[in-house]
Amino acid sequence: MKRVYILNGPNINLVGIREPEIYGSTNYQEMVKELKRYAKSLGLKVTIKATNSESKIIDILQANMNRYDYFILNAAAYTHTSIAIRDTILAIKTPVIEVHLSDTDNREEFRKVNYLRDVCVATFKGKGLDSYKEALDYVKGMTSHDGNNK
Repeated sequence: MKRVYILNGPNINLVGIREPEIYGSTNYQEMVKELKRYAKSLGLKVTIKATNSESKIIDILQANMNRYDYFILNAAAYTHTSIAIRDTILAIKTPVIEVHLSDTDNREEFRKVNYLRDVCVATFKGKGLDSYKEALDYVKGMTSHDGNNK
C-alpha cells in the first residue's frame, strides 16, 4: 500500500470560512475526512497535516522523505515566495505533487509566480477538493505501473 503525505500550507485550515467564493464552502475537517475516505477507496494510506509555518513545511518534508512514497503539497501562499521550500523539494528524493484549490494562474498577477511547479512531478489546481482527488488518482495510477514513481 502506497503511503502519501498530504501537507497543507498557510490558511488552508480556514477553507470553508476564508473566501468561500474562491475556496469553496467545505470546511477543513470535512475536507480531511473526505480525502481520507477517498484515499482508502484507492488503496492508499494517507497522513494529512496543515501548518501556517514555512519552516514546519520544510521540517515535515525532510523528516518524512524516506517514510512516504509521495507528498501532495498545497504550499498555498508559499508557492509564490519560498525558494527554501523549492530547495527542499530538490533535495529530497520523494516525488512531490503540487495542489491548489483555486487556479492560481488565473488570479492576481503575484500568484502567477510559482517557485515550485517545475520541481514537482505533477500539478493539480482549480478544482477545489477535486484537485486533491486528482493528485491521489495520479498516485494510484503510478502504483499500477512498473513501480517507477516518476
